[in-house]
Amino acid sequence: MIDSYSILGLSPGATKSEIRQAYRALAKSWHPDQVDGDASRFHQLRRAYDSLMTGIEKTNQAVPTRQFNFLNRFTRKSKPQVAPAPNPDQRPDQPQTLQLHIALEDLIKGARRQVTLPDGQAVELQVPKGHSPNHKLPLTRPGVFGVSQFEVQLCIKSDQKFQLRGRDLHTELFLGLWAMRVGETVRLKTPAGTLAVNIPLLSEPGRTLRLSGKGLPACGPAVAGDLYVSLQAKPKLDFARRVDQFAETFARSAANARRT
Repeated sequence: MIDSYSILGLSPGATKSEIRQAYRALAKSWHPDQVDGDASRFHQLRRAYDSLMTGIEKTNQAVPTRQFNFLNRFTRKSKPQVAPAPNPDQRPDQPQTLQLHIALEDLIKGARRQVTLPDGQAVELQVPKGHSPNHKLPLTRPGVFGVSQFEVQLCIKSDQKFQLRGRDLHTELFLGLWAMRVGETVRLKTPAGTLAVNIPLLSEPGRTLRLSGKGLPACGPAVAGDLYVSLQAKPKLDFARRVDQFAETFARSAANARRT
């Protein structure tokens, strides 16, 4: 009981009115919906309040009064709604994990994004360029009762063209057979910008090209990843197929001429 009194800033023996007044003042300041609110402190205040009120109610149950019943009904009607209690399996000193959904481009280039705290408040977080989503970002929020610690888990939004595997990027590049056979230089738009990709002579559909260092940028001790481009053939009409056949014949003849 003494600990509960201390949490609410009261002395032992405080009345129900004093307990309720102290709790409402503190709960209003620390409610998760407030700008500087703190969910863990709010739940601590609520537990202290319930503990003190339960103790007084047990004491007064032997001699119930009309005034007590009225106040009890009023308290139940005006009881503030609180967020779900914290995970009981989580240690008090263990940082709470938050999730931040970001685009692949933000992870590659680095960006400042807003993350939502348990109390609903949004704060800005710097996502370092090339940061691995496997490593959580630390986040601290100062408060009256101390510093709240969080860990932010980065969740990469699905990208239609690129996939992140480890620190490597994977994508598909659709080309006509002519471009694959004769070996052209094509422009490939990536989350980091546009790259010039040299298509080797006589490439076949399904061939994978590796662009060294064009994946996730280096970050701290982590080295830059690579970009893997899988060549795929565009669907063609009959006329285009004939053109592709001619291109293949021409490319093979040119390759033979070079050997001689």
